[in-house]
Amino acid sequence: MGYNSLKGVHVVLPTGFVARMKSPAQLVVFVILAAIIFLMILAVFSQSRSYLIEANTGAASIIFGDGANEWSLPDSVMCVSAEVPTIADKGENKPCNVMQRKQGDRREIIVDWESNTEVRLTVHSVDGLRIETISSEQKFPPQGSVIIVPKDAWTTAGALTFRAIVTLGDDMRTGVQQYLKGGRWEARDAGLATGLLRKTTEVVKSGELSTGAKVRVLVYDQPARTVRAAQTYGHLLPTAAYDSMSITLVSELGDTFLSVRHFGVAEAVTLKPDWIDIAISSSLFLTATIMLTILGAAVQIASQLGSKRGTQEVGQRSENTDNRKD
Repeated sequence: MGYNSLKGVHVVLPTGFVARMKSPAQLVVFVILAAIIFLMILAVFSQSRSYLIEANTGAASIIFGDGANEWSLPDSVMCVSAEVPTIADKGENKPCNVMQRKQGDRREIIVDWESNTEVRLTVHSVDGLRIETISSEQKFPPQGSVIIVPKDAWTTAGALTFRAIVTLGDDMRTGVQQYLKGGRWEARDAGLATGLLRKTTEVVKSGELSTGAKVRVLVYDQPARTVRAAQTYGHLLPTAAYDSMSITLVSELGDTFLSVRHFGVAEAVTLKPDWIDIAISSSLFLTATIMLTILGAAVQIASQLGSKRGTQEVGQRSENTDNRKD
């Protein structure tokens, strides 16, 4: 993915500014300052970053994208919507609720999630992992259905991978049991300030995710600067206590930022690195600044030595002239 354009950034100098430099040392210092400012501009305008998130959560929403989103769910149960409440004897309809009908016995369920299918994942103390299809155009599983993966089967399912738009956690409210337990995030920059000379990413900012937050990665689309949800790549696993999911995801590259909503706060908080974070974490920026500073100091010292030597020579000539007159 390319970097954002620097088109439209102009530096205008007064007429004759460079010509009025009194010494080569001043010119070198000016060039050094201009180079440092140029690197700062790179840090600000060439934003191409990705977010890494590792979190434990009892709830997550996924809108699948294009790609390999096939899940193998061993020894699971399919519950579909019932037209009338199901009142089964001897618990034959369990673990489905009265507004659902159990479709077949426990079996391996293989689902190839189609693009734009939205599911909600929740972890329950009794049922294990519940996968509810919120919105879908695919025939299987149908919209409104729920796949239940019991705890004993979830251990053998392994990692479930995805390419999707992901929202971690849920809105907090009294009595809620499925919420974000905690986690961490990293912003990894791959812009010109970090990757001008080599293809690399550097961690420019990081932080913790608080309990009960609702988190997703957003991105500014260029050039209109419209905001959309970012595509992510990742996987989910059960935690050791089977009370939540362990989700790891990496977002697409771009002008991305983290949107975090907390209970009681009207608007989501935006978490993203600024140019200072990028500058102090960029090895290119730091190396160039140190080298330019050393060069500037060396030129300044050489200029002072040359000026001192010239003064001494002028004084010597004046003394010689006075001696000849005598």
